[in-house]
Amino acid sequence: KSSRAAVLEATRHSTPSQAKRRLTGEALAAALKMACDWTGASYAIFWNRALDDLVVADDYVTPARKAAFAAKGTQGSFTEASEIFKLPVGGIGPVATVYRTGEPVFIVDVAASAQLIRQDIAKEYGIASMAFIPCANGVLEIGKSHDSETVWSSLPIERLPLDELQEAFSSKG
Repeated sequence: KSSRAAVLEATRHSTPSQAKRRLTGEALAAALKMACDWTGASYAIFWNRALDDLVVADDYVTPARKAAFAAKGTQGSFTEASEIFKLPVGGIGPVATVYRTGEPVFIVDVAASAQLIRQDIAKEYGIASMAFIPCANGVLEIGKSHDSETVWSSLPIERLPLDELQEAFSSKG
């Protein structure tokens, strides 16, 4: 069985309370920061299953991105705006698709993505590209802004220490 299939199977057999218990605390926060550090992402969100929806379990915005918001006088962030969303597990968007299939999705141009329900918010906060990666108990979303020096021409998954991230996402925190 592939590691991706094993992760998806473990995710499907976790109850929402088990997944929530595992994805809390310092381990999750550190994993999100690590995902940004390794890929050059501007932010990271971990989506976790809660009944029939995927919800934000935690998020991280880089200090450089926060400073850029402060300099522009921008209130909030894309990650904060995403916290209100409950994405149906059976939906067609990238978060639900990755959760169900266990296959990563890369959106090179957020402005041209028809499946992204948060597209307008992403544009408002200057998000250029997004990657969605299956992880134990949920989906890791990372994204980069238009003003980022990082260039993603393909899915930045090869830059991630996946074994370490999987351990953090399945840790009890």
